[in-house]
Amino acid sequence: MSWSPCPDCVPQLVDFLHENRHVQLRIFAAGIYTFVSGYEDGLRQLRDAGAQLDIMTFKELQHCWDTFVDNHGQVLEPKTELEINIQKLKDILRVRETEG
Repeated sequence: MSWSPCPDCVPQLVDFLHENRHVQLRIFAAGIYTFVSGYEDGLRQLRDAGAQLDIMTFKELQHCWDTFVDNHGQVLEPKTELEINIQKLKDILRVRETEG
């Protein structure tokens, strides 16, 4: 995915996971949807519902760019934001782990 799910979509995904215990969901995103408040709690809710969450490395994003994106020959520019998102997701998910 380009972005992690927004907080408005999370309840639907959590409900789906609870109703379909046989389904395993792994969300592998290039960025964290930080445009509205509540995104941290939403990611924790997804994790608590059994979803696996991870941020792509640059190599993985490059593979998606080359394989799935109609990029018209454009080169993917490395972004330091990708490394920031990897650490941000770890920090968000770690909060609940240390509280329990």
